[in-house]
Amino acid sequence: MFKGYCFPVPGDGEWHTPAVMLNDAEEVFRYTQLQSKLFREVRVVDGDDFIVVQMIDQQYTFPEGWKKFNRVREDNENGNKIQSINLAEFQKPQGSCS
Repeated sequence: MFKGYCFPVPGDGEWHTPAVMLNDAEEVFRYTQLQSKLFREVRVVDGDDFIVVQMIDQQYTFPEGWKKFNRVREDNENGNKIQSINLAEFQKPQGSCS
């Protein structure tokens, strides 16, 4: 069992959303993908409140193994980099989130 939190300002422990309970790695992945579009930082912690997954600015920063899900493409109009995932290539995370 995991808990997900969203922060509007990365690294700011001042305010975050209430915890969302997540059951497995697939739910964690879906939660982080969705919430990262709305919040700058998304954290998922285990039962002991240790961070098991973290995203900042739509990029996985932890754990190292989840960085492979970061895909960056260039927005030709503004030169901004935008994260996207090719779902055809996506394999569900297996087992634990670490």
